[in-house]
Formats: sequence, structure tokens, C-alpha cells
Amino acid sequence: MYFLIYYFQLVRKIQTQEATIESLSAQLVALETSDTLVRAKEQHEAIVSTLRQKHESEVLILKEHLDTANAKVEDRETQIIKLKQQLGSLVKNSENAHIDRADTINRLTRSLEDSQKQCQELLEAGQA
Repeated sequence: MYFLIYYFQLVRKIQTQEATIESLSAQLVALETSDTLVRAKEQHEAIVSTLRQKHESEVLILKEHLDTANAKVEDRETQIIKLKQQLGSLVKNSENAHIDRADTINRLTRSLEDSQKQCQELLEAGQA
């Protein structure tokens, strides 16, 4: 009978130890999974950080390009204003030159008419 009690005690110990082993195995699996998740999270954070830095760098480069393009646009707008002013001045000078030419032509036409009239009078006076 002593063997039977000893046997049951051993069976109970074995069962307890097997339960402990199963519990520890489950905890180990959980820790391994947790460790994998931690590593995956760290990798994810590293990738996100790298992508964020790359994005910030690209945004900075694009801002510089935009600033350069805006400066070129401002220069072109300044050139356009100057060219419009020059064109206005040239148009005004051209109009003044046309007016002066027309005045000169009118003056010369009157002078020619006066000269022709004098010539006609001289011819008529010479024939009489």
C-alpha cells in the first residue's frame, strides 16, 4: 500500500511538473512572439523615421526649387514691366515723329504752293 501511495504522489508530482512545463512553454512562446513584435515594431519605427527624413529632405529641395522658380517669375515680371515701358516710349516717339513729319510735309507743301504762286505771278508779270 505504501507503494501505491508513493505511486500516486509521484503521478501527482509528474502531472504538476507537466503542467508547469506546459505553462512555461506557453510563456516562452508568448515571450518569443512578444520579442518578434518588438523587433518588428523597432524595424517599422526605423523605416518610418527614414521615410520621414527622406520626405523632409525632398520637401526642402522642392521648396528651394519653388523659391528659385518664384525668383525667376519675379525677374520676368520686372522685365515685362520694363519692356512695356520701353514699348510705350517707342510708340510715343514714333507718334511724335509721324506728327513732326506731317507738320514738315504740310509746311513744305505750303511753301511749295507759295513758291509756285510767286513763279506764276512772275511769269505773268514777265509776259505782260
